[in-house]
Amino acid sequence: MVRQMRSHLGFTLIELVVSFVIIGILAIAVLPLYTHMQRDARIAAVNGLQGAVRSADALVAAAVIAKGLNRQSGSGTVYPNGSALAGDSTAIRIYGGHPDSQLDGIGNALQGARIGFGHGRNNASVTVIYGAFTVRWSPNNVRWEYTSAPTPAACMVSYSNDGNAVSIASTVSGC
Repeated sequence: MVRQMRSHLGFTLIELVVSFVIIGILAIAVLPLYTHMQRDARIAAVNGLQGAVRSADALVAAAVIAKGLNRQSGSGTVYPNGSALAGDSTAIRIYGGHPDSQLDGIGNALQGARIGFGHGRNNASVTVIYGAFTVRWSPNNVRWEYTSAPTPAACMVSYSNDGNAVSIASTVSGC
């Protein structure tokens, strides 16, 4: 009776090796799916942000027309009141009837930058984080780069406004 009990106390070496081999095969099969899920999630975040930028631009452009604000730079180019005090982080700078391509323009339209009015691009050495994105700017262009992407500069949304036309585009090749 004692001899029978001992033979059923554990697994044989062959059973353990077979179990580990099966687990290894499953892990190898699932790992590529997981990496694609991360890439797909970054692409979805970029596409979602692009939609938010398009919506913010369209809403502010419609409000500028409805309020009769000046469509060009100069006086009356701030939504919602036509003017703003320096440092007001709720005002949106308008250029050509759309949010300006500065952080106190489209950045504040997205209600995430909260850049004080009049500071515009601020300083090129300042880094602004918007969720999972790092915001970069150059004349007439704001870019939101996905910070943890393999190539952030190729996983981004850009907003350009030169006063005549607005361009909203995304790049996902580096996601």
